[in-house]
Amino acid sequence: MVSNKSRCRENKKQSADFSSDWQLFKSSLSKDKNKIVVLEDISIKCDVDSFFNKFWSTKATLPVSEYQIKNIGDTEVRTSEWEQSGSDSLLTLERKIDYLHPNHSPMGPRMARTTKKQKLQKYSNCGIAMNTKTNVKDIPFADCFYLEDQIIVESDSNGGVLLSAFIEIHFVQSTWWKKIIKSNATSGIKAWLTGYSDFLLNGCSED
Repeated sequence: MVSNKSRCRENKKQSADFSSDWQLFKSSLSKDKNKIVVLEDISIKCDVDSFFNKFWSTKATLPVSEYQIKNIGDTEVRTSEWEQSGSDSLLTLERKIDYLHPNHSPMGPRMARTTKKQKLQKYSNCGIAMNTKTNVKDIPFADCFYLEDQIIVESDSNGGVLLSAFIEIHFVQSTWWKKIIKSNATSGIKAWLTGYSDFLLNGCSED
C-alpha cells in the first residue's frame, strides 16, 4: 500500500509541469538501439490518471495479476505493495510479483517459479513508464538471462492514451544456446504483451 506521505507527494506532483521531463525520457528511449519495439501507439480511450487507477494502482480493479491468472495460466501469484523510491520530483514506485508460470519446455517442472520486479514512473498527466524485469527459475539455462520489458502510456490530444511496448533480452552468462533462448524468449514476451494490450483495451471499453 502506498503510504499517506507518498500520496501527499503525488498530489504535489500533479501541479508540476513534467512535459519536458517526459520528452527527455522518450528521447533517451528512442536512442536505445537494443530495445525491440513490440507495440507502438495503440490508442486506448482512457486518460492517464484513469489508466493508472484501473490497471496499475494499489487498488486497481483490473490488476496485472488478473491477466496473469485468467489469460496466461499463472498460479500462486503474490504481488507486493508499491513502495515509493527515487527523488521527490517524480513519482517512482517499485514492487515485486512472485508466481508460478506454465513451462512449455520439455525440460524442467510443469510450472516454473518466476519473479517480476517492476518500477513505475508517473510523469503527472503526461504519461507513465512501467519497467519490468522477469527472472525465471527451475528450467535449464534460466540463470543465463533475464527479460526486460517497458510499457509506455502517453497522453494524446483526444483525451485518451497511446500505448507502446519495448523488450530486451539480457544475458548475464555465456551459453551455446543463446540464439535459441533469445528467439524463444522474444516470441514469448511478445505474445504476453500483445495479449496484455488486448486486456487493457477490453478493460477500458467496459467503462
